[in-house]
Amino acid sequence: MTPPVPFSIVPSRTRSFVRVSCLLIVCSLIAGCERKPTPISETPPPEVTIAQPLEQTFADFAEFTGTTEAVEHVEIQARVTGYLDKINFDEGELVEEGEVLFEIDPRPYQATLDATKAKVLQWEASLKKSQADLARNKELADRGALTPEQLEASIADEGIQSANLEGAKADLRQAELDLTFTKVLSPVAGRVSKSNLTKGNLVSAVNISGIPLTTVVSMDPIHVYFDVDERTILKAQAEHRKQYGGEDKRKLSEVQWPVWIKLANENSFEHQGVLDFVDNQVDSGTGTIRLRAKFDNTNNFLLPGLFVTVKIPLGKERPHVLVPSRAIGTDQGNKFVLVIDENKMAQYRQVTPGLQTDDGMREIEAGLQADEWIVIDGLQRAQPGTTVNPVKQELSAEESESEESPEKSPASEPAPAQETPESKPAEPAK
Repeated sequence: MTPPVPFSIVPSRTRSFVRVSCLLIVCSLIAGCERKPTPISETPPPEVTIAQPLEQTFADFAEFTGTTEAVEHVEIQARVTGYLDKINFDEGELVEEGEVLFEIDPRPYQATLDATKAKVLQWEASLKKSQADLARNKELADRGALTPEQLEASIADEGIQSANLEGAKADLRQAELDLTFTKVLSPVAGRVSKSNLTKGNLVSAVNISGIPLTTVVSMDPIHVYFDVDERTILKAQAEHRKQYGGEDKRKLSEVQWPVWIKLANENSFEHQGVLDFVDNQVDSGTGTIRLRAKFDNTNNFLLPGLFVTVKIPLGKERPHVLVPSRAIGTDQGNKFVLVIDENKMAQYRQVTPGLQTDDGMREIEAGLQADEWIVIDGLQRAQPGTTVNPVKQELSAEESESEESPEKSPASEPAPAQETPESKPAEPAK
Protein backbone atom coordinates (compact mmCIF):
# COMPACT_ATOMS: atom_id res chain seq x y z
CA MET A 1 0.00 0.00 0.00
CA THR A 2 1.41 3.36 -1.06
CA PRO A 3 1.57 5.91 1.83
CA PRO A 4 -0.33 9.28 1.33
CA VAL A 5 1.70 12.15 0.00
CA PRO A 6 1.96 15.05 2.46
CA PHE A 7 0.35 18.40 1.41
CA SER A 8 3.67 20.01 1.62
CA ILE A 9 4.95 17.99 -1.24
CA VAL A 10 1.93 18.91 -3.61
CA PRO A 11 3.28 20.81 -6.59
CA SER A 12 3.15 24.61 -6.26
CA ARG A 13 1.22 25.05 -9.52
CA THR A 14 -1.67 22.98 -8.21
CA ARG A 15 -1.85 24.97 -4.99
CA SER A 16 -2.05 28.22 -7.00
CA PHE A 17 -4.98 26.91 -9.07
CA VAL A 18 -6.95 25.98 -5.95
CA ARG A 19 -6.42 29.40 -4.39
CA VAL A 20 -7.61 31.20 -7.56
CA SER A 21 -10.75 29.03 -7.80
CA CYS A 22 -11.68 29.72 -4.17
CA LEU A 23 -11.19 33.45 -4.72
CA LEU A 24 -13.50 33.45 -7.77
CA ILE A 25 -16.22 31.59 -5.86
CA VAL A 26 -16.12 34.06 -2.98
CA CYS A 27 -16.30 37.05 -5.36
CA SER A 28 -19.30 35.52 -7.13
CA LEU A 29 -21.14 35.04 -3.85
CA ILE A 30 -20.42 38.61 -2.79
CA ALA A 31 -21.61 39.99 -6.17
CA GLY A 32 -24.78 37.91 -5.97
CA CYS A 33 -25.66 39.26 -2.57
CA GLU A 34 -25.37 42.85 -3.76
CA ARG A 35 -27.41 42.43 -7.07
CA LYS A 36 -30.71 44.48 -7.13
CA PRO A 37 -34.00 42.85 -8.32
CA THR A 38 -35.19 43.62 -11.85
CA PRO A 39 -38.15 46.12 -11.71
CA ILE A 40 -41.57 44.77 -12.97
CA SER A 41 -43.33 47.01 -15.54
CA GLU A 42 -46.82 48.27 -14.48
CA THR A 43 -49.90 47.05 -16.41
CA PRO A 44 -51.49 49.92 -18.39
CA PRO A 45 -55.10 50.79 -17.45
CA PRO A 46 -57.70 49.05 -19.60
CA GLU A 47 -59.20 51.00 -22.48
CA VAL A 48 -62.97 51.48 -22.37
CA THR A 49 -65.45 53.47 -24.44
CA ILE A 50 -67.50 56.00 -22.51
CA ALA A 51 -70.41 58.23 -23.45
CA GLN A 52 -73.01 60.45 -21.88
CA PRO A 53 -76.60 59.15 -21.72
CA LEU A 54 -79.14 60.39 -24.22
CA GLU A 55 -81.93 62.62 -22.98
CA GLN A 56 -85.09 62.37 -25.04
CA THR A 57 -88.63 63.59 -24.50
CA PHE A 58 -91.46 61.16 -25.05
CA ALA A 59 -94.44 59.72 -23.19
CA ASP A 60 -94.20 56.73 -20.90
CA PHE A 61 -95.63 53.64 -22.49
CA ALA A 62 -96.50 50.07 -21.58
CA GLU A 63 -96.45 46.89 -23.65
CA PHE A 64 -98.96 44.06 -23.60
CA THR A 65 -99.81 40.95 -25.57
CA GLY A 66 -102.94 41.14 -27.68
CA THR A 67 -104.80 39.34 -30.44
CA THR A 68 -106.36 40.60 -33.64
CA GLU A 69 -110.04 39.99 -34.22
CA ALA A 70 -112.36 40.76 -37.09
CA VAL A 71 -114.83 43.59 -36.56
CA GLU A 72 -117.54 41.44 -38.17
CA HIS A 73 -117.63 37.66 -38.00
CA VAL A 74 -120.60 35.98 -39.68
CA GLU A 75 -121.58 32.31 -39.76
CA ILE A 76 -123.44 31.72 -43.01
CA GLN A 77 -126.56 29.61 -42.40
CA ALA A 78 -129.35 28.48 -44.73
CA ARG A 79 -132.71 30.16 -44.09
CA VAL A 80 -134.73 27.62 -46.09
CA THR A 81 -134.52 23.87 -46.47
CA GLY A 82 -133.49 22.34 -49.77
CA TYR A 83 -130.79 20.69 -51.79
CA LEU A 84 -127.61 22.66 -52.43
CA ASP A 85 -127.52 23.53 -56.11
CA LYS A 86 -124.47 25.79 -56.59
CA ILE A 87 -121.39 27.07 -54.75
CA ASN A 88 -120.37 30.38 -56.30
CA PHE A 89 -117.19 31.39 -54.44
CA ASP A 90 -113.53 30.44 -54.27
CA GLU A 91 -112.65 29.22 -50.81
CA GLY A 92 -110.39 31.56 -48.85
CA GLU A 93 -110.88 34.50 -51.22
CA LEU A 94 -112.33 37.96 -50.68
CA VAL A 95 -116.06 38.42 -51.29
CA GLU A 96 -118.19 41.53 -51.55
CA GLU A 97 -121.23 42.41 -49.49
CA GLY A 98 -124.35 40.94 -51.14
CA GLU A 99 -122.41 38.44 -53.25
CA VAL A 100 -124.21 35.12 -53.83
CA LEU A 101 -122.30 32.34 -52.08
CA PHE A 102 -124.69 29.39 -52.29
CA GLU A 103 -127.81 28.57 -54.31
CA ILE A 104 -130.47 26.15 -53.06
CA ASP A 105 -132.82 24.44 -55.51
CA PRO A 106 -135.50 27.17 -56.02
CA ARG A 107 -138.15 25.13 -57.86
CA PRO A 108 -140.27 24.08 -54.84
CA TYR A 109 -140.33 27.66 -53.60
CA GLN A 110 -141.17 29.01 -57.05
CA ALA A 111 -144.16 26.65 -57.15
CA THR A 112 -145.29 27.79 -53.71
CA LEU A 113 -144.98 31.40 -54.83
CA ASP A 114 -147.11 30.78 -57.93
CA ALA A 115 -149.80 29.06 -55.83
CA THR A 116 -149.82 31.93 -53.37
CA LYS A 117 -150.22 34.46 -56.17
CA ALA A 118 -153.26 32.51 -57.36
CA LYS A 119 -154.69 32.61 -53.84
CA VAL A 120 -154.29 36.37 -53.79
CA LEU A 121 -156.12 36.69 -57.07
CA GLN A 122 -158.89 34.44 -55.77
CA TRP A 123 -159.41 36.48 -52.61
CA GLU A 124 -159.26 39.73 -54.55
CA ALA A 125 -162.14 38.50 -56.71
CA SER A 126 -164.11 37.38 -53.66
CA LEU A 127 -163.54 40.74 -52.01
CA LYS A 128 -164.80 42.62 -55.08
CA LYS A 129 -167.96 40.51 -55.11
CA SER A 130 -168.54 41.12 -51.40
CA GLN A 131 -168.01 44.85 -51.85
CA ALA A 132 -170.51 44.95 -54.73
CA ASP A 133 -173.07 42.97 -52.69
CA LEU A 134 -172.60 45.32 -49.76
CA ALA A 135 -173.16 48.39 -51.92
CA ARG A 136 -176.47 46.97 -53.30
CA ASN A 137 -177.63 45.88 -49.85
CA LYS A 138 -177.05 49.37 -48.48
CA GLU A 139 -179.35 50.83 -51.19
CA LEU A 140 -181.98 48.23 -50.45
CA ALA A 141 -181.72 48.89 -46.73
CA ASP A 142 -182.20 52.62 -47.32
CA ARG A 143 -185.47 51.90 -49.17
CA GLY A 144 -186.59 49.47 -46.46
CA ALA A 145 -186.31 46.44 -48.73
CA LEU A 146 -183.63 44.77 -46.59
CA THR A 147 -183.65 43.88 -42.94
CA PRO A 148 -180.86 45.13 -40.65
CA GLU A 149 -179.72 41.56 -40.03
CA GLN A 150 -179.17 40.99 -43.75
CA LEU A 151 -177.19 44.22 -44.05
CA GLU A 152 -174.98 43.25 -41.10
CA ALA A 153 -174.32 39.83 -42.67
CA SER A 154 -173.28 41.53 -45.89
CA ILE A 155 -170.93 43.86 -44.01
CA ALA A 156 -169.40 40.88 -42.14
CA ASP A 157 -168.88 38.96 -45.36
CA GLU A 158 -167.04 41.92 -46.90
CA GLY A 159 -164.78 42.06 -43.85
CA ILE A 160 -164.04 38.34 -44.02
CA GLN A 161 -163.11 38.55 -47.69
CA SER A 162 -160.84 41.54 -46.98
CA ALA A 163 -159.09 39.63 -44.16
CA ASN A 164 -158.65 36.57 -46.37
CA LEU A 165 -157.03 38.78 -48.99
CA GLU A 166 -154.63 40.26 -46.46
CA GLY A 167 -153.68 36.77 -45.28
CA ALA A 168 -153.05 35.67 -48.85
CA LYS A 169 -150.86 38.71 -49.42
CA ALA A 170 -148.86 37.86 -46.29
CA ASP A 171 -148.39 34.31 -47.59
CA LEU A 172 -147.27 35.82 -50.88
CA ARG A 173 -144.64 37.96 -49.18
CA GLN A 174 -143.38 34.92 -47.25
CA ALA A 175 -143.23 32.87 -50.43
CA GLU A 176 -141.26 35.65 -52.11
CA LEU A 177 -138.84 35.72 -49.15
CA ASP A 178 -138.40 31.96 -49.22
CA LEU A 179 -137.61 32.09 -52.91
CA THR A 180 -135.13 34.90 -52.26
CA PHE A 181 -133.52 32.89 -49.44
CA THR A 182 -132.65 30.12 -51.87
CA LYS A 183 -129.73 32.41 -52.80
CA VAL A 184 -127.46 32.65 -49.76
CA LEU A 185 -125.74 36.06 -49.78
CA SER A 186 -122.73 37.37 -47.89
CA PRO A 187 -123.97 40.02 -45.44
CA VAL A 188 -120.52 41.64 -45.14
CA ALA A 189 -117.47 42.19 -47.28
CA GLY A 190 -114.47 40.17 -46.20
CA ARG A 191 -112.65 36.87 -46.54
CA VAL A 192 -114.69 33.68 -46.86
CA SER A 193 -113.68 30.36 -45.35
CA LYS A 194 -114.07 26.90 -46.89
CA SER A 195 -117.46 25.39 -47.66
CA ASN A 196 -118.57 22.83 -45.09
CA LEU A 197 -121.00 21.20 -47.54
CA THR A 198 -120.62 20.24 -51.16
CA LYS A 199 -123.09 20.47 -54.01
CA GLY A 200 -126.04 18.07 -53.78
CA ASN A 201 -126.29 17.95 -49.99
CA LEU A 202 -129.52 18.75 -48.18
CA VAL A 203 -129.34 21.91 -46.12
CA SER A 204 -131.87 22.80 -43.46
CA ALA A 205 -133.19 26.02 -42.06
CA VAL A 206 -133.06 24.32 -38.64
CA ASN A 207 -129.35 23.55 -38.24
CA ILE A 208 -129.24 20.78 -35.64
CA SER A 209 -125.49 20.13 -36.05
CA GLY A 210 -124.60 23.79 -35.51
CA ILE A 211 -122.07 23.70 -38.35
CA PRO A 212 -122.53 26.69 -40.69
CA LEU A 213 -122.26 26.53 -44.44
CA THR A 214 -119.16 28.73 -44.20
CA THR A 215 -117.93 31.83 -42.36
CA VAL A 216 -117.03 35.31 -43.52
CA VAL A 217 -114.85 37.74 -41.55
CA SER A 218 -114.39 41.40 -42.36
CA MET A 219 -110.81 42.58 -42.96
CA ASP A 220 -110.85 46.37 -42.89
CA PRO A 221 -110.76 47.76 -40.25
CA ILE A 222 -109.55 45.21 -37.73
CA HIS A 223 -109.68 45.11 -33.92
CA VAL A 224 -106.94 44.28 -31.43
CA TYR A 225 -107.99 43.15 -27.94
CA PHE A 226 -105.57 43.21 -25.00
CA ASP A 227 -105.76 43.06 -21.19
CA VAL A 228 -104.19 45.78 -19.03
CA ASP A 229 -103.34 45.27 -15.37
CA GLU A 230 -104.99 47.54 -12.83
CA ARG A 231 -101.75 49.28 -11.77
CA THR A 232 -101.10 50.39 -15.33
CA ILE A 233 -104.67 51.55 -15.91
CA LEU A 234 -104.60 53.55 -12.65
CA LYS A 235 -101.29 55.15 -13.66
CA ALA A 236 -102.71 56.06 -17.08
CA GLN A 237 -105.80 57.59 -15.47
CA ALA A 238 -103.65 59.63 -13.07
CA GLU A 239 -101.46 60.93 -15.90
CA HIS A 240 -104.57 61.75 -17.95
CA ARG A 241 -106.14 63.72 -15.09
CA LYS A 242 -102.87 65.53 -14.48
CA GLN A 243 -102.63 66.46 -18.15
CA TYR A 244 -106.19 67.74 -18.50
CA GLY A 245 -106.59 69.13 -15.01
CA GLY A 246 -109.47 67.03 -13.74
CA GLU A 247 -112.18 64.84 -15.16
CA ASP A 248 -112.24 64.64 -18.95
CA LYS A 249 -115.78 64.75 -20.33
CA ARG A 250 -114.79 63.81 -23.86
CA LYS A 251 -115.79 60.50 -25.40
CA LEU A 252 -113.13 57.92 -26.12
CA SER A 253 -113.65 58.39 -29.87
CA GLU A 254 -112.90 62.09 -29.44
CA VAL A 255 -109.71 61.54 -27.42
CA GLN A 256 -108.06 59.51 -30.25
CA TRP A 257 -105.67 57.76 -27.85
CA PRO A 258 -102.90 56.29 -30.06
CA VAL A 259 -101.93 52.61 -29.94
CA TRP A 260 -99.12 50.80 -31.80
CA ILE A 261 -98.64 47.11 -32.52
CA LYS A 262 -95.91 44.91 -33.95
CA LEU A 263 -96.20 41.38 -35.31
CA ALA A 264 -94.15 38.36 -34.30
CA ASN A 265 -91.67 38.87 -37.17
CA GLU A 266 -91.28 42.63 -36.74
CA ASN A 267 -88.71 44.50 -34.65
CA SER A 268 -90.53 47.82 -34.41
CA PHE A 269 -94.07 49.04 -33.92
CA GLU A 270 -95.05 49.85 -37.51
CA HIS A 271 -98.86 49.81 -37.24
CA GLN A 272 -100.73 52.64 -35.54
CA GLY A 273 -104.38 52.69 -34.50
CA VAL A 274 -106.62 54.30 -31.91
CA LEU A 275 -108.18 53.06 -28.70
CA ASP A 276 -111.93 52.70 -29.19
CA PHE A 277 -113.19 50.58 -26.29
CA VAL A 278 -112.52 50.16 -22.56
CA ASP A 279 -114.56 47.58 -20.67
CA ASN A 280 -116.80 48.73 -17.83
CA GLN A 281 -115.18 46.73 -15.02
CA VAL A 282 -111.96 45.06 -13.88
CA ASP A 283 -111.93 41.29 -13.83
CA SER A 284 -111.47 40.48 -10.13
CA GLY A 285 -110.07 37.05 -10.98
CA THR A 286 -107.18 38.32 -13.09
CA GLY A 287 -106.89 41.94 -11.97
CA THR A 288 -107.04 43.13 -15.58
CA ILE A 289 -109.41 45.13 -17.74
CA ARG A 290 -110.13 44.48 -21.41
CA LEU A 291 -109.22 47.20 -23.95
CA ARG A 292 -109.66 47.32 -27.71
CA ALA A 293 -107.98 49.29 -30.46
CA LYS A 294 -109.00 49.74 -34.09
CA PHE A 295 -106.54 49.66 -36.99
CA ASP A 296 -106.92 50.40 -40.67
CA ASN A 297 -106.21 47.32 -42.79
CA THR A 298 -106.75 48.45 -46.36
CA ASN A 299 -104.06 46.09 -47.68
CA ASN A 300 -105.50 43.12 -45.72
CA PHE A 301 -102.07 42.60 -44.15
CA LEU A 302 -103.40 41.95 -40.65
CA LEU A 303 -105.29 38.68 -40.28
CA PRO A 304 -107.73 37.85 -37.47
CA GLY A 305 -106.27 35.65 -34.74
CA LEU A 306 -102.68 36.96 -34.80
CA PHE A 307 -100.72 37.45 -31.58
CA VAL A 308 -99.28 40.96 -31.46
CA THR A 309 -97.34 43.14 -29.04
CA VAL A 310 -99.28 46.28 -28.12
CA LYS A 311 -97.63 49.53 -27.07
CA ILE A 312 -99.78 52.23 -25.52
CA PRO A 313 -98.69 55.61 -24.07
CA LEU A 314 -99.66 56.27 -20.47
CA GLY A 315 -99.53 60.06 -20.33
CA LYS A 316 -97.98 63.20 -21.71
CA GLU A 317 -94.38 63.54 -22.84
CA ARG A 318 -91.54 64.04 -20.33
CA PRO A 319 -87.70 63.88 -20.42
CA HIS A 320 -86.10 60.41 -20.22
CA VAL A 321 -82.46 59.37 -19.62
CA LEU A 322 -81.50 56.58 -22.05
CA VAL A 323 -78.42 54.32 -22.23
CA PRO A 324 -77.59 51.33 -24.43
CA SER A 325 -78.79 48.05 -22.97
CA ARG A 326 -75.25 46.65 -23.13
CA ALA A 327 -74.04 49.35 -20.72
CA ILE A 328 -76.15 47.89 -17.89
CA GLY A 329 -74.67 45.07 -15.85
CA THR A 330 -76.18 42.71 -13.29
CA ASP A 331 -74.72 42.17 -9.83
CA GLN A 332 -76.63 39.73 -7.59
CA GLY A 333 -79.95 40.87 -9.00
CA ASN A 334 -79.06 44.58 -8.91
CA LYS A 335 -78.64 46.59 -12.10
CA PHE A 336 -75.61 48.87 -12.32
CA VAL A 337 -73.53 51.04 -14.61
CA LEU A 338 -69.92 52.16 -14.30
CA VAL A 339 -69.54 55.94 -14.03
CA ILE A 340 -66.14 57.46 -14.92
CA ASP A 341 -65.21 60.45 -12.73
CA GLU A 342 -62.79 63.30 -13.45
CA ASN A 343 -59.86 61.15 -12.22
CA LYS A 344 -60.64 58.48 -14.83
CA MET A 345 -61.73 56.10 -12.10
CA ALA A 346 -64.66 53.70 -12.53
CA GLN A 347 -67.37 54.11 -9.92
CA TYR A 348 -70.06 51.48 -9.24
CA ARG A 349 -73.54 53.04 -9.58
CA GLN A 350 -76.73 51.09 -8.90
CA VAL A 351 -79.57 52.17 -11.21
CA THR A 352 -83.24 51.44 -11.76
CA PRO A 353 -83.88 50.49 -15.40
CA GLY A 354 -87.19 51.32 -17.00
CA LEU A 355 -88.70 50.66 -20.39
CA GLN A 356 -86.77 49.62 -23.48
CA THR A 357 -87.24 51.65 -26.65
CA ASP A 358 -87.55 50.31 -30.18
CA ASP A 359 -83.95 51.25 -31.04
CA GLY A 360 -82.38 49.19 -28.24
CA MET A 361 -82.00 51.98 -25.68
CA ARG A 362 -82.97 51.44 -22.04
CA GLU A 363 -84.50 54.08 -19.80
CA ILE A 364 -82.85 54.78 -16.44
CA GLU A 365 -85.53 55.83 -13.99
CA ALA A 366 -83.19 56.52 -11.04
CA GLY A 367 -79.48 56.55 -10.20
CA LEU A 368 -77.97 58.38 -13.20
CA GLN A 369 -77.82 61.95 -14.51
CA ALA A 370 -77.72 62.92 -18.17
CA ASP A 371 -74.37 64.80 -17.80
CA GLU A 372 -72.39 61.84 -16.40
CA TRP A 373 -70.01 59.62 -18.37
CA ILE A 374 -70.61 55.87 -18.29
CA VAL A 375 -68.89 52.85 -19.80
CA ILE A 376 -70.74 51.64 -22.88
CA ASP A 377 -68.09 49.23 -24.23
CA GLY A 378 -65.52 47.32 -22.17
CA LEU A 379 -67.64 46.75 -19.10
CA GLN A 380 -65.88 43.40 -18.60
CA ARG A 381 -62.43 45.02 -18.47
CA ALA A 382 -63.25 47.75 -15.93
CA GLN A 383 -63.54 47.22 -12.18
CA PRO A 384 -65.01 49.63 -9.61
CA GLY A 385 -62.33 51.72 -7.94
CA THR A 386 -59.73 51.19 -10.71
CA THR A 387 -58.34 53.66 -13.21
CA VAL A 388 -59.22 53.21 -16.87
CA ASN A 389 -58.19 54.71 -20.17
CA PRO A 390 -61.47 56.24 -21.39
CA VAL A 391 -62.22 56.90 -25.04
CA LYS A 392 -65.13 59.31 -25.38
CA GLN A 393 -67.85 58.73 -27.90
CA GLU A 394 -71.00 60.65 -28.72
CA LEU A 395 -74.02 58.43 -28.20
CA SER A 396 -76.95 58.43 -30.56
CA ALA A 397 -80.04 56.29 -30.93
CA GLU A 398 -79.13 55.49 -34.53
CA GLU A 399 -75.73 54.13 -33.54
CA SER A 400 -77.27 52.01 -30.81
CA GLU A 401 -79.80 50.60 -33.26
CA SER A 402 -77.14 49.77 -35.82
CA GLU A 403 -74.94 48.08 -33.23
CA GLU A 404 -77.77 45.81 -32.18
CA SER A 405 -79.01 45.13 -35.71
CA PRO A 406 -79.71 41.43 -36.36
CA GLU A 407 -77.74 41.62 -39.60
CA LYS A 408 -74.53 42.15 -37.61
CA SER A 409 -72.31 39.07 -37.29
CA PRO A 410 -72.14 37.50 -33.83
CA ALA A 411 -68.36 37.79 -33.74
CA SER A 412 -68.43 41.56 -34.11
CA GLU A 413 -71.18 42.21 -31.57
CA PRO A 414 -70.11 42.80 -27.96
CA ALA A 415 -71.56 40.41 -25.43
CA PRO A 416 -74.27 41.97 -23.23
CA ALA A 417 -72.78 42.91 -19.90
CA GLN A 418 -75.73 41.76 -17.87
CA GLU A 419 -75.54 38.21 -19.24
CA THR A 420 -71.79 37.64 -18.78
CA PRO A 421 -70.70 36.38 -15.36
CA GLU A 422 -67.24 37.89 -15.83
CA SER A 423 -68.80 41.33 -16.10
CA LYS A 424 -69.97 41.29 -12.50
CA PRO A 425 -67.55 43.52 -10.61
CA ALA A 426 -66.48 42.96 -7.07
CA GLU A 427 -68.55 44.76 -4.48
CA PRO A 428 -67.08 48.22 -3.77
CA ALA A 429 -65.09 48.45 -0.57
CA LYS A 430 -67.04 50.02 2.26
